[in-house]
Amino acid sequence: MITENERLRAAIEQLADDFEARVKSALSALDEAAERAEKLARRLEELSAAGSARTGGPQARNTAALGEKHKDVVALAKQGMSIESIAKQVELGTGEVELVLNIHREGQSPLTDTVPEEKRNSGKPKERNPAI
Repeated sequence: MITENERLRAAIEQLADDFEARVKSALSALDEAAERAEKLARRLEELSAAGSARTGGPQARNTAALGEKHKDVVALAKQGMSIESIAKQVELGTGEVELVLNIHREGQSPLTDTVPEEKRNSGKPKERNPAI
């Protein structure tokens, strides 16, 4: 005769077995999803690299748009706007606005990151010009 405890023990063991099977199934599905995500990430990197290698591709358009925003940052700063106001208007972070202005102040082009010949390090510290 099966006692109540034996019946409960059997039910709990069955539940544990069912739970273990569901967990294994979920882990397997998660592994498959992770593999698909990795494949998609690799494919995205390949497509991104191919797109940036082409002139006029999506990244080239993004760079041009960003260059226009950087020009706007400098123009707005010359008008006396605050960094926070500029950031809101051109939809950039305040840190990026500060970086663009610092690069501009040091004589670098915000689009090409080049330093004009007269501003290149000649062994002397650069003089800082606070005027934009």
